[in-house]
Amino acid sequence: MATLLLLVLALPAQAASPRLVLVGGGERPPAAMKRFVEWAGGASARLVVGPWASAEPDAASVLAGELRPFAPAALAAAPSTAAVRELDILLSSATGVFFTGGDQVNLMAAVEQAGLAERFRTMARAGVVF
Repeated sequence: MATLLLLVLALPAQAASPRLVLVGGGERPPAAMKRFVEWAGGASARLVVGPWASAEPDAASVLAGELRPFAPAALAAAPSTAAVRELDILLSSATGVFFTGGDQVNLMAAVEQAGLAERFRTMARAGVVF
């Protein structure tokens, strides 16, 4: 959660209010997951799960399983940040990006390594839900 707050706090004052669904420390309430999908476009939502904070190999698929009942149009796990082209394609059409839990230092390192901070700010300004 700290990562998202840092990214959003860096938005200029004139930016549209970002839509954030902040969940941390335990189970993710279904109501929060539903709201995330709704805000991302409901049945038209194109979601990307960013697993970079987690050391669990199936973290993205577990999270995707929690989002799937709310019927987004597309749901994909983001690849390693080293897979630049594939990641670029996924993010270019995303209406929602959900980060798995885990070590936020790992998440920030991945975001920095891939140069994604400014891209995420731009996406938030454009209405992408995080």
